[in-house]
Amino acid sequence: MPASKSPAVPGQRRLEYLPLRQIMRAPRNPNGHDMPALAASIRRHGFVEPVVIDERTGFLVGGHGRLDVLAEMRDAGEGAPGGVGVIDPGVWDEAKGELEMDWSLPCILGWASASDAEAEALLLAMMKLPKTGVAHMDLLAQMLDELSTGTELALAGTGYSPDDLDDILAGLSESAPLTELEYGDSRKSAYPEPSYGERTDNYRNKQVRAMVFDYPLDDYALVAEMAARARGAFGVQSNAELFQRMLEAWCMQNPETPA
Repeated sequence: MPASKSPAVPGQRRLEYLPLRQIMRAPRNPNGHDMPALAASIRRHGFVEPVVIDERTGFLVGGHGRLDVLAEMRDAGEGAPGGVGVIDPGVWDEAKGELEMDWSLPCILGWASASDAEAEALLLAMMKLPKTGVAHMDLLAQMLDELSTGTELALAGTGYSPDDLDDILAGLSESAPLTELEYGDSRKSAYPEPSYGERTDNYRNKQVRAMVFDYPLDDYALVAEMAARARGAFGVQSNAELFQRMLEAWCMQNPETPA
């Protein structure tokens, strides 16, 4: 007796490959994209995450940046990355006098918005929510450090740069004393230089430190305006120099005030 087929579920998501040229972008999309970083990720890993299409409108609700990157790669004559197909949709190229090839990419279908407002609500949620979490910075630094020293492509395609890693290590070094991570013999042989702790110590040895001032949002614009005026009065270029000069002036006027 053959196995029974599962009944269709209303609104069930499905994956389909669609021609890149047929996928329509949302009329409004406020999200900016780091196109070089997206391209580097796709070149390294292939096209992994499908775009999402609203079946009521036919417009994208997620994946505009990746769609734009693929279009640029295709138009530049690059080979299709992993996860992307090559098709002939019958588009005539007048300049070349031939049918122009297109790429097909995986799309998530099966979701339909109740209204244009709900479509934009999901678009905004998909833009914002991945950015709202707080990373575990010590683990993030360890993983980036291992990638940067232990893989051929280092941090390419991760969205992080060596400068980002330095900034993370700097923040960890300032926030709390760090001890050397416990590397096993195999890890020591795989990643001999530099270790995570050594990179943190490198920052500790630098002769520069950061001071951060927080202001209520309602006060920030006024403080920034006053700082700009004061920089000119003191003849300095930065807020760091301004703060130092103001402290020096105060201390000269109040030499007897104890620390």
